[in-house]
Amino acid sequence: GVPGDLRRNLDTQDDYEQLFAHYEQEVLPQNAKSIKRLTALLSDYKRLAITCFEREHVQCHRDRVAKAVVTQSPTDVTVAHL
Repeated sequence: GVPGDLRRNLDTQDDYEQLFAHYEQEVLPQNAKSIKRLTALLSDYKRLAITCFEREHVQCHRDRVAKAVVTQSPTDVTVAHL
C-alpha cells in the first residue's frame, strides 16, 4: 500500500496523480520482489485479483500495481477494474 503519511491532503484527482507518480518512482521499485511474485502468479493461474478498500481504482495504488504487473508479464494481459 501507500504509506499513511503520503495519503494526507488528497483533495483533488491531481493530488492523487502526484501521489501515485511518486509511488511508481519511489515505492514500487522497493517492492520489486512482490511485483515479480504477482507476475508469476498471473503467469501460473492466468488471472489475478488485486484488492483494496479504496473504491475508485484511479485513487488507489492497485491501479499502479496492476500496471507494473502488466509491464512485467511475458504474455498479453488485460486489466479490468471491477
